[in-house]
Amino acid sequence: MKISVLKETFSGERRVALVPASIAPLQKIGCQVTIQQDAGAAAGYLDQEYIEKGAQICADRTSLFDADIVLGVRGLGANQQAGAAD
Repeated sequence: MKISVLKETFSGERRVALVPASIAPLQKIGCQVTIQQDAGAAAGYLDQEYIEKGAQICADRTSLFDADIVLGVRGLGANQQAGAAD
């Protein structure tokens, strides 16, 4: 099962939907985790931390929607200023 984690676009949002410590348990049950580049930066998690735990990093937000599960803190469309990019 493929799981993707989106970078939040809502102004001032500092949370991330999945922290690096959550990667290993998901992999144990057969999940492949891909994180949008810099998704955890505002929460203090660097891409390298996700990589070290076994996740992949992806710069292309659109390709993340090919996953079985797409995680985000806020629902799509929460940032009306971002428009279709949200």
